[in-house]
Amino acid sequence: VSAAWDATELKARITYTASADPTLDQYELRACFGTSYKKDEEQVIGNNAPGELVFLSDDGLVAPGSKVFYKVYVVLTTGNERGSKTVNVVRP
Repeated sequence: VSAAWDATELKARITYTASADPTLDQYELRACFGTSYKKDEEQVIGNNAPGELVFLSDDGLVAPGSKVFYKVYVVLTTGNERGSKTVNVVRP
């Protein structure tokens, strides 16, 4: 997973590689607003269907210097899920 500020869209662009799991249901974008990523404070802010490999989000990036931490979760039809490494974006 990688993340960067998209100056054209004025949003964070979070990209990730496709899961090869045959039971893939969806991808979830989860975010934490604060000084670090904390599992107990994460919020689901987006969902993508299989095949979609980019999230765009301006949640929490309201002003220059705003910082948001993200993880992309692979959610399976079995109910299992796994999160990516944490990435962050700072609005310039």
